Amino acid sequence: MCIETHYIEYKDYHREQNPNEKAILAKLFREISAFANASGGEIVVGKEDKTGKESVQPDCIYSWLENDRLATSINKLSDNLVILSSSRKGNLVHIRVQESDDVISALSDAKGINKGDCFIRENHEAVKVQGNKLKRLVEKKSLSEDAKLSALRKIVHYKMSNSMNHAQQMNIFDSLFVSVSLPHEYINVVFDAWIKNEFIMGHRLPISKYSTMQMHFDICDKKFTDDTLIQKNREEFDLMMKSDHTREFFFSAHLDEVLCSSQLKAYILEYKAVIEGL
Repeated sequence: MCIETHYIEYKDYHREQNPNEKAILAKLFREISAFANASGGEIVVGKEDKTGKESVQPDCIYSWLENDRLATSINKLSDNLVILSSSRKGNLVHIRVQESDDVISALSDAKGINKGDCFIRENHEAVKVQGNKLKRLVEKKSLSEDAKLSALRKIVHYKMSNSMNHAQQMNIFDSLFVSVSLPHEYINVVFDAWIKNEFIMGHRLPISKYSTMQMHFDICDKKFTDDTLIQKNREEFDLMMKSDHTREFFFSAHLDEVLCSSQLKAYILEYKAVIEGL
């Protein structure tokens, strides 16, 4: 059974008799650019994709995947900048890819890839996008901050005019706009959940819809119930939530992160018909 996910891809070259650098890099470009065009992700080299079994890779593979060399090689194949990092831990090489601000496509022909080919991560594989899918991807990557805030304004107006202004139907992005626009009149409960995740768990979560955040939050609550450090932070969190000023400061400090999130772009496109109709 395949144990890859939307965010993790496994690669294994230990059976390659005569590894070819150009061929391997072309295949990696396909995977790396697909992650960059989606929400980012990680490629783990040294694991079989169906079993997760670890294997020692040929020495040349470790050399080709060294951080600076790999970044240079991939960006020679790309028409826009791909931000990635590569690090080796034991037999494994972890290649972490950030979501790109621009659409990434092939700059020139390579082994199995034609100039202009564009890929995106869907489920647990890289797929080629073209036609309407490619058009939507370009739209998603080209929204300015002003355009996002303008779109949010229209979505919030639509939801409030249809009595959809409670936590189950508003989400983190709606709350962002309302909170920026009306800092002392309205703070959505969704922000409370987001802050609690950020503040208590000490790591960043995807900025997504309320139901997703609440589910993650419930899981974290169960997992860390007996952790004294988490309990201490909960008490600090409760104190912080009593201060409008502190909450507003937290919101504004994370404004850029929210505005740059891929989930926000997807959310705006989801409401494209509403936006165009207002």
